[in-house]
Amino acid sequence: MDSLSPLESWNSDKLSQYLGDGTTGPGKEERLQSGRVIVTSRARLHVCLLDMNGELGRVDGSVGIAISEPSVSVAVSRGKPSESDRMVRTFVNRFYSRLRVSGYCAKAVRYYPQHAGLGLTTQLALCTGRGLSEIEGLRLQAREIARIMRRGGTSGIGTAVFERGPPLIVDTGHHMGPRGKTKFTSSDYSSQPPPAVLLRLRIPRNWKFVVALPKGLRGYGGRRELEFFRKKCPIPPRMAADTARIVLMRLLPAALEKDIDSFGSALNSIQKTGFKRYEIEEQSPKVRRLMERGLKLGAAGAGMSSMGPSVYFVLDSSKGARQLAAKLGDDIEETWVAGAYSGGARVSHQIAEE
Repeated sequence: MDSLSPLESWNSDKLSQYLGDGTTGPGKEERLQSGRVIVTSRARLHVCLLDMNGELGRVDGSVGIAISEPSVSVAVSRGKPSESDRMVRTFVNRFYSRLRVSGYCAKAVRYYPQHAGLGLTTQLALCTGRGLSEIEGLRLQAREIARIMRRGGTSGIGTAVFERGPPLIVDTGHHMGPRGKTKFTSSDYSSQPPPAVLLRLRIPRNWKFVVALPKGLRGYGGRRELEFFRKKCPIPPRMAADTARIVLMRLLPAALEKDIDSFGSALNSIQKTGFKRYEIEEQSPKVRRLMERGLKLGAAGAGMSSMGPSVYFVLDSSKGARQLAAKLGDDIEETWVAGAYSGGARVSHQIAEE
C-alpha cells in the first residue's frame, strides 16, 4: 500500500540493534564527543521518468546522472535542534522522531538553488541524516536514511547518487497496485522507499555537462507538483513505451559505446515524448529556447533536468563546455561545468580544539 505506519521498518528490535544501550553496541560506534561532522554530496541530472502509465504493474522508473557540480554540504554538531537552518530543520526533526536521538543541530554550509530540478531537497535530507548518523555513532546506509527522511518515493536517483558507483543510473521504479503505490504522486507525497538500482554505467571522462539555470524561473514543488502528477497521469501507454525504447536502445548503448553523438541524439528525443514532454510543456518557453541555443552552439545533446527549469548540455571536452557556457547569454542565473561523478557522498570529522 502507498503508506507507511510509523517505524514500519524501525521496530523495537531494529532500533535496539542501532541504538544499543545508548552508548555502543551492535551496529553502533562511539559517539563523536565534540566537534562536528560535515557531509558533502553532489547534484544529479534527472533525465526522465520511464513509465508514468502503470498498467504493467510498475510505475516511475528513473534515469539520471551524478555530476561533480554543483554540490551541497551539511554540518552537524551538538546543539539545539531549533538552532538548525530552516532548510534542514525538518529533516533533523524526522531523524529525531524515528530514532529517538537528540541534542544536535544541522546547518547547510553549501547549497545550490532549490526547485531548480537538480535534487537539492534529497541531498540536504541525506546529508543531514548521514551527519546525524555519524555523530551519533550509527551505521545507517543511504537507503535507510532516505526512508527515514521520506525521500525516494518517486525517483531513486538522488539516493543512488549519494551512494558510490558509476554515474549513469537507472532504477526499477515502484510496484503499482496493492503491493506499492496506489496513486501517481511526487516524492513529497509518497511514502514508498527508494527503488532499487537496476543498472549503473560509466560515462567517458572527457564528456562534460554544462548546467544552466534560467534567470527568474523555478520548478515545481509541494502541492503544485502533486497536482501536476495527478493531472497528467496516467500518460498514454505509447508515450511510456517510446521513452523506454529510446533509453534502452539508444541512450544506454551510446554510453557503453562512448558514442556522444548518439547519446546526445537520444537525449534530444527524450525531451519530445513521455512524461518529459509534459514537464517541458509546463515550463516557460525560455527553457525550450535555451536548449535550442545550446544545440546551435555545438552541444551533442540537451535536456531539462526533472521538472526544470535547469537545462543541461553534453559535450566532448572541457574546452568546448567552457566555451558554450560563456556563450549562453545574459538570461542565466547560474551556470556550472561538470563531469560525471562516481564518488558518492564524502564525510569529514572535525574535532573541536580544547
